[in-house]
This record gives sequence, structure tokens and C-alpha cells, in this order.
Amino acid sequence: METLWQKVHNEEDNKMHEYFYDALPHCGSGGCAKVMSHAIRNNLVSHERGNMFLAGLAMAANPTKETVAHVLELCEEHPGRTAMLTLGTLIHKLCESSPQVCNDKDEENPIARAEQFLLSGLGARCKGKTPEDFENIIIRLKAIGNAGRPVAAENVLLKCAITPDVPVNMSIAALEALRRLPCNEYMTNQLLDIYGEFNLDVEIRIAAYLALMKCPSAVVFKRVAEILKNEVNKQVGSFVWSHMTNAMDSTEPVHGLPQAEMMKDALNGMKLREFNLNRLRFSRAWEGSFYSDILRFGGSAQSHLIYHPSSFFPRSAMVNVTVDVLGASINVLETAARFEGFEILIEQFFGDDGYYPDDSIMKMFNLKPHEERDKEEKEVNNLPKRGRRSRSIHDDINKVEKHLTKLHRTMDTRKHHPSGAVSVKMFGNEIRLASFDDISWLNDEVDKINMIDILIALAKGGKKTFSKSMMFLDVETTVPTILGLPLKLSAKGTTVASVELAGKFDIRNMFWGKMSFDVKGYVKPSAVVDITGRMGVSAMYAEAGILVNSSLYTVTQIKGNATYTQGEMLKFEVGVPEEPVQFVNISSSLFATLNDEKLAIDGTPRRIEPAPCLNMTRFLGIRFCSQLSVPLGYRDYQAPFFPFSGPASFSVSMQRTDPSLRNIS
Repeated sequence: METLWQKVHNEEDNKMHEYFYDALPHCGSGGCAKVMSHAIRNNLVSHERGNMFLAGLAMAANPTKETVAHVLELCEEHPGRTAMLTLGTLIHKLCESSPQVCNDKDEENPIARAEQFLLSGLGARCKGKTPEDFENIIIRLKAIGNAGRPVAAENVLLKCAITPDVPVNMSIAALEALRRLPCNEYMTNQLLDIYGEFNLDVEIRIAAYLALMKCPSAVVFKRVAEILKNEVNKQVGSFVWSHMTNAMDSTEPVHGLPQAEMMKDALNGMKLREFNLNRLRFSRAWEGSFYSDILRFGGSAQSHLIYHPSSFFPRSAMVNVTVDVLGASINVLETAARFEGFEILIEQFFGDDGYYPDDSIMKMFNLKPHEERDKEEKEVNNLPKRGRRSRSIHDDINKVEKHLTKLHRTMDTRKHHPSGAVSVKMFGNEIRLASFDDISWLNDEVDKINMIDILIALAKGGKKTFSKSMMFLDVETTVPTILGLPLKLSAKGTTVASVELAGKFDIRNMFWGKMSFDVKGYVKPSAVVDITGRMGVSAMYAEAGILVNSSLYTVTQIKGNATYTQGEMLKFEVGVPEEPVQFVNISSSLFATLNDEKLAIDGTPRRIEPAPCLNMTRFLGIRFCSQLSVPLGYRDYQAPFFPFSGPASFSVSMQRTDPSLRNIS
């Protein structure tokens, strides 16, 4: 692999570099991990390419001890976010497939070394002194959450969650890191205590509740309902009530339905205290699910929106998508975001003492962040007026209060400067984490920007092509059957996408001379997505099954120009392509497989093949056409359901019908 790296790296063909770099992370072997680790440590690739290497490596289906060892070496030298998250993901995958490897406590075992490395940075209670310390602790917590190990981390994580004077986001990360650790009575009791402590922060209590839902039991549900009955915080009450109400209506078969039945049995007809409050001001959970017993297929989606009493903006949000197929539940995607401190900026800009004193923004939310201050202000304004002396004292109070309010906002801004983070999980593993600190370098670069140079460069124009290829899906699972033979299910997905850009953006005369601008260019995006699903029964010496191959292809081109000169009308033109443009082409093919051989399946003979067109020659000189071809097997009770009933295709295209047409203006 090192020889191949050197050979490709010495080539001058950039496209070869791109394809090789895109394919390398999906290798997953120790040799590939060694090459990528070496390239990152020696700055042979850009920072973003290094992150792509690591994120792709986290998607590898069968990592080895050597892979973990090389990523661990990289983390010890460069403990970046993506590297740490990948380390945790690789530990989890390896320990799931080979538990005996992870249970080896030998000091030379890379798994044991990696676990010790992750734990060593937490200390006793996750205390840090600098922002860099806090950042390092949070990323280690998230890596432990990916790994689900070691079990000894449980006590440390619970202590981190309730340690005073640590940032709230760190306490939340500690509670979220429990998600893959095995449940036990001590853990659930500690989480119930955190959730039931009314004096704790809203977000910490909600995070403790969500961690409890990973360990469902009748005892947990009863205790949660009892705490909800005496709840004093409407934000927590609204979230927990909506979450439990949705959970009891879930139809998701693997986790949702069993938990719903358990919850109903535990509550035994007891009605939850209702917190059906304004959805625009109070925290909320939502869930939607469906499942077809005939198709053995379904899915569910969950979302959380959490508010904080000190802010009129949502503090955090989460969206999760899960697919259920043939008895397996696949957590496809989860994205979460948390933001803090933006209400201070809004007040600074649009408040009474801001740069743009306009109360329309504040009125839009119908809620003010400094509610206590407003209450005190009303009390002062409602004081009885007893002659001139009372009015003078009242004016003095208002004047002093105004200055104190301004000072309070200044201090509050320093304490709660805007911060935020966005994370992405795929198949249950957190693979990317981005925060506002990633763009903090702009603060030092703003003064160095030369607008004249930028305008000249834009006026000259240029051409650029961006391309990316990746394997976004690689999953495999085995389901036991009553025949005694395992049913293997696998799915692989690859994509290649490119965007070609060209044009110029000449707006120099908008700032001096006669006002005018000239903008020309084109955008040509294209993409190919290929998904292959396989279902088969595996015997000792043979494997037979069905293979479905689906692909999506799209290529479009948008070409145009806009010109304007002072005193004249704006001219805008869109180019019409000479060749037919296929906006989208989707096809699905079906094969019977025996070992490595494939045989195409024609499917049911009855098909529906409409090909309608929308003729707009009279108005635009173009025509839009679509074509559909699908097997008509629903009338045949012996035929399987789509897509197993035969090949199918669908396409949408546009073609020019007026040969003289060049532009539409």
C-alpha cells in the first residue's frame, strides 16, 4: 500500500489523486490506515482531506487491531476531533465483531491502550482550566460514547454530569456518552436522581431523561411519571410529557413498539400530567413511524427541540431517521445542533440600546430573555406618584436602572459569548463535529482582506471543477431462519458527484464611475448514485439469493448572463442547451445469484410504460418529457412486491424544439 501511495502521489494527474484519495478510506485494513495516518501526520494532505480520510475509515465494516493502533498513534500525536471520533467508532465495531480481542487486558493490546488514552484525559470530574481543556474533554466524552467502552467509564461520566462549575455542554456530553454502556441499577438510579433534581439546568435534566430511555424498565417509567407529576419546570415538563406521549404511540417494531407496551403496562392506566404548551416557546419531542407487515419494511423519525428559560431562541435541536427492514433496525442518520448566546447579540443590535433600536424582532418572539428585569421594571413603574418629589425619585431610579441594565448586558455578553456546535451521526456513530471555533480565524483575517483585489479577480473570471466520490453505505446483517441457515442481508451505496463552474462577476463600476455590472457564467452539476442490496441464504459451500441494483443519474446545465447600465433596463438571459438534457434517470435491475454468478430476472410480463411530454414550443421553444417503465405485478397474487417483481426505470428530460433558439430572456 505504501508503494502504491508513492506511485499515485508522484503522478501529476489531479483526477487520479482524487479518486485514489476517495477510495483509500474504504479499504479499512491496517495497511491503509497506516498510509493515511502517515499522510496526515506529515501534512502530505490538506486538513479537510485528512478529516475525509478519517470519516471514511470510520465507515469501514471490519476494522482490525492494526487499524485501531494506527489511528491511536495519530490521536496521541494530533488529537483532532474527527480522529478521536473515528477511534471510538473503530473500537465499537471491532469489539462487536470480536469481543475476545477487546477483553484482552494486555498492555500491548491497542484496544486497552486506546481506552486508557480516552479515559486519562477526563480526570476525576472532567475539570479543565482553559477553553482548550474543555474542548479536549468534550471530544473524549464523545469518543467514549462512540466506543461504548470501557465499562469503568460509567462512574466517571456520571460524576462529570453533575460536577459544579463545568460548562453545560460538557455535562450533556457526559450523559450522552452513556448511550452504549450496559445498563445497570446503579446507573439508572443516578440518572433518575439527576432528572429529578429540580435545581439542575434544564438541558442537563432532559439529557438525563433521554439517557434513561436507553435503559427502559417498568421501575424507570413509574419513577419518571412520579417526578413529572410534581414537575416545577415547564420546559422539562413539556419535553418529557411530549416524548412519553409519542413513545406510547410508536409503531416502530424493533425498539419503539416493545417500549410502548412496556410503558403502558408500567403506568397501568395512570394518566401523565399534561404539559401541552405553546410549541414555539416550550421544549418538545416529536416522533412519527410506520411499518408494513407485508413488506417487512418501515421507518421512523424523531426530532427534539429544546428551549431554555433564559433565552427566547431554541437552545438545541435534533433529527433522527431510522429504517426497519426484515427485523433489523438501522439508525441511518442523526444530526444535532446546539447554540447559545445569540439572544445577547440580538439585543445588542436590535434592543433599546442597540445599534438598530427596533423592537419588531423582539415582538416577533413575544418573549423577552430578561423576564425578571422586566418584572422589576413594571413594579417600579407602578409605584404611586406622590407629587414632584416622588416623580423625581422615580426618574432617578429609571436613570440608574438604565445604566445598570446596560452594564448587566455588557457583563452578560462577556460571560455568554455566542457558541455553538453541530454534530452528525451515521449508523449510530458520531462521525463529524463542527463548532464556531472552526471559523474563529476569520476574526484575525478580516482586516487583511483587500476588496479591490477581490473585485478584480472576480471580474477576470475563471473555471473550476469540484468532484467527489465516496461509499456512503456499507452495512451487513445476518438474520436466523427456521431452516437453520442464516439469511444474510447487505447493502452498499456509492456516489460520484461533480460540479463544473465557470464565469465572471464584474461589479467594479457599481462603486465608481457610471453604475453598471456584467455577470456571466454557467453551472453544470452531475451525479451518479448506485445502491446494491443483496438478500441470500448461506450454506457451507454455496450461497444463493437475490440482488437488486438501483442507480440514479442526473446531469444539468444552467448558463446565463445579466447586464445592467445606469439609465437602462436590466437584461437577463438564460441559455438553452443544444443537446437534450436528462434531469434525472432512475433505474432498478433484478438478478438471481448463485455464488459469484448472476442471472438477470425479467420479472412479470405485464408492464406499464407511459411516456408523456409537455410541449412548450409555442412559448419557450422547448419540450419536457418523462418516461416510466414498471412491472405490473400487484394483480398477480403469486408475484412478489416491487422491487422484486422486475426491472423498472424512470426519466425526465428536456430538449430544444426550436433550432434557432439560443437564449431565453
